[in-house]
Amino acid sequence: MWLITAGPTREYLDSVRFLSNGSSGRMGYALASEAARRGKVVHLVSGPVGLSCPAGVERVLVESAREMLLVCREALSENRCEVLLGVAAVSDARPRHCVSGKPAKEDLSKILELVPNPDVLATLAGMNRADLCIGFALEDMDEERGGFVGAVERSRSKLERKGLQAILLNELASMERDRGECWWVERDAEPLALGAADKAALAIRIVDQIQKRLQD
Repeated sequence: MWLITAGPTREYLDSVRFLSNGSSGRMGYALASEAARRGKVVHLVSGPVGLSCPAGVERVLVESAREMLLVCREALSENRCEVLLGVAAVSDARPRHCVSGKPAKEDLSKILELVPNPDVLATLAGMNRADLCIGFALEDMDEERGGFVGAVERSRSKLERKGLQAILLNELASMERDRGECWWVERDAEPLALGAADKAALAIRIVDQIQKRLQD
């Protein structure tokens, strides 16, 4: 099994408003589609996106980070996992309380107390149920933040912190776009440039690299 998370999560303040981000889910869905095309059993756990389920993929739709974690833990507990791909842009925090109804905007400051969400990918990697655990890092590569070198350093720190074997580093500009550019980052090797392309083409290159890594 390949377990892939995709899209954003939503963390509701009340019955209408929520915290989220601009992830489109396209990269995760492209990877799920490509893995299925190669005959892999793919479980896709997706936040709210406007995308159809790829052919041959088993999809579960979720909303919150905690719901995503629950579904993924169940999948890992019940199946042997070859590859865990954490592509989802999981919200870092959620409101401490979700209020029913729609409070007046003047009352929002009273309910907008945030608490950290669980680290979905780190928790799943810590279960030691996947042969290869890979995450994504969306990084700002401005010179003020150290440029590309700084982005690689932060990606390696994230890799160590979460207990992963590799990180796919993406530029901030790739969010919500059909195209992207990424680099394969491991602990002790130079970053491997996978190039700039539309996300379907990038998915082919990424899956090629995963297959190569599994054979090493």
